[in-house]
Amino acid sequence: VGSVNARKGQLRLLPLILNAPFPIELWIVGDGAELAACQALAGAHPGRTQFFGRVTHQQLAEILPKADVLVLYSRSEATPRAIMEAMAVGLPVITTNAGFCADIVADGVEGIVLGDRPDDEVLSHLERLYREPQLRERLGKAGRLRAMRDYDSITLYERYKALIVEAAG
Repeated sequence: VGSVNARKGQLRLLPLILNAPFPIELWIVGDGAELAACQALAGAHPGRTQFFGRVTHQQLAEILPKADVLVLYSRSEATPRAIMEAMAVGLPVITTNAGFCADIVADGVEGIVLGDRPDDEVLSHLERLYREPQLRERLGKAGRLRAMRDYDSITLYERYKALIVEAAG
């Protein structure tokens, strides 16, 4: 979800998904510099990808609950809103340990934080979530609870306001 570019990693993730030894479909929501390359690569493997392009917030709110898991595969991040949005609809999250991702997702509680070699790990975690729907459900429920508690708009507004006041001295 978001920009499709080298930093976000869709083009690195796509070959792994296309050659996965279990049924899986990657949905890419957004557009950007690497979208055409992703579409070209995916073209040789029909049924393994779906491209939504740029969507409105309302459309994203309709797409996310239909997914089984959110994978954030970035090399660098700040605090990705996509993770919080996925958690809010009860999706478990698999994320790289970029930026503040590991602060948003507690590894093994609301999702999975990949280690230093994400390409070597991501498929095994996706396959486990595919084969263990009860684990997917448990992680998703925990993520939803955390999103409701920590990431709703009022809570985030109050945190940002306090940080601005503190920074202003």
